[in-house]
Amino acid sequence: MIKRYLIAGVLIIVVAFGASGIAYAAKSKLTYNASCTVEVFVRAPATNPPTPGPDFLTFTNNLAANEVSLATPTVYGRLAKAEKLSVGEVASKVQILPAIGIGAFRVSATDSDPKRTKTLAQNGCSTYVSVITKQRANELSSDLKAIQKRIDSLQKDVTRLLKIPTRRRTAAQVLTLATEQEAMRTNSLLVVQYKSLPPDNITVLTPATNVSSLHTASLKKYLAVAAVAALLVIFLYILVLEAVSPQRKDTSLA
Repeated sequence: MIKRYLIAGVLIIVVAFGASGIAYAAKSKLTYNASCTVEVFVRAPATNPPTPGPDFLTFTNNLAANEVSLATPTVYGRLAKAEKLSVGEVASKVQILPAIGIGAFRVSATDSDPKRTKTLAQNGCSTYVSVITKQRANELSSDLKAIQKRIDSLQKDVTRLLKIPTRRRTAAQVLTLATEQEAMRTNSLLVVQYKSLPPDNITVLTPATNVSSLHTASLKKYLAVAAVAALLVIFLYILVLEAVSPQRKDTSLA
């Protein structure tokens, strides 16, 4: 009896592991991965000089993440055009995630072709840098134009109020004049802050130099599933035999 169980168990295990090996061979594909790191350290106007600390780091990283998010569609579009892929294919092959550091992001590329994998990673980092640099310049220019437009509007109103003789101005006009003059002063200081900002640090920190290979499926996972399935089948096999054996003995005695 034990010999019969042993032979059946061995056969079940062999079949289970053989099936898992076939499934693994069918599912597993050799792919390649390459990555690089970019720094997106952008600065925003501030009334007081920023003090390094958790809040400052969080604010700076949030600014960087916003710039990366805005740039990603453009970056994917350029990579798709350069590599003759669809934007969806690029999105499935190239990812950008936060890395260790202030405003640091890791661009990783995965593909079945090692050469294209490295090219995607390298071009991904350089494209992010160029797109965000231009994007940031446009943002600052747009902000300055909006502030200047506000100053011009205030200046017109202030000029109109100043033409009114001091004794003839109403209390409301005096208050409006003082308010708008202060607003002009504040906006002028804001222009100074924008134009005095240190340059942003938007650059490639670590280029993509190495390409590593990996399998899309895990052999250990397939073998573990096969082992569990084999044990369950063996257990059921023994239960069925044990349930049927007494009936055979009773039939023979009768």
